[in-house]
Amino acid sequence: MASITGYTAERMAEIENNCIIAGAVDLSGHLILTRQSGATVDAGAVVGPTGPPGTFSGTAGATDNAIPRANGTTGTVLQQSLATIDDAGVIRSEQVRLNQAPTQTYHAATKAYVDAGASAGCIITRTVPFTVPDSSAQLLAYTGADLRDTAAYHNPLSLSSRVYIPFQKAGWYAIDVDIEWEYHVVGARGTYYQINGGPLVTMSLQSCSGGHCWTNAHKDVYLNDLDYIEIWMFQSSGTVIHLNSSTASFRRFAA
Repeated sequence: MASITGYTAERMAEIENNCIIAGAVDLSGHLILTRQSGATVDAGAVVGPTGPPGTFSGTAGATDNAIPRANGTTGTVLQQSLATIDDAGVIRSEQVRLNQAPTQTYHAATKAYVDAGASAGCIITRTVPFTVPDSSAQLLAYTGADLRDTAAYHNPLSLSSRVYIPFQKAGWYAIDVDIEWEYHVVGARGTYYQINGGPLVTMSLQSCSGGHCWTNAHKDVYLNDLDYIEIWMFQSSGTVIHLNSSTASFRRFAA
């Protein structure tokens, strides 16, 4: 025959009142548990002795997180580490900049760090020529000083091919890319953009029959928060030639 054990209302209330519902460490380093009834239990010391000081690898500075803007206010450095899982199940992580201001040293050396104003965005440059193989798309790194950057979209000292869209800056961006090519009268010159490492999208493909060649490309592109966009170029002269310089502008004109 089966038997059933039951509890009276008083016993159920006793069990409920003895349940632990909260805990906190007091100034003595003891864990104090709080029961449903309001009674407390000292669970003992939970804070150990102070260990040796840690080490820091890098350059610390009191002004690194206080970057002056044109109007006298300061910006701050915010970063977020994002993790994604690729098709093979491998976890990939990437440090993403959120409204990241450059360090004080970096600001003084390379930036005109200004307020957002009516149009957020950046103007980035490359002034050092480099070799471009024939019939091969090449990623363009913008390592020159930025002419404008309203929310730390770009860092010419790190991942300089990328323009990041800061947090809460998603929207439509007018993208204009000017490239000066080495003198050569043969072939085409192409400009492309790529979002988050995806497929290349053509901005322009122009014939270069006039010798000294400038190419100009424009696209209006919608970019989400934390996207990054990169510029690629292509030439089909039949030989190796130089890209002499480039300027690219990213201007947000609509949400």
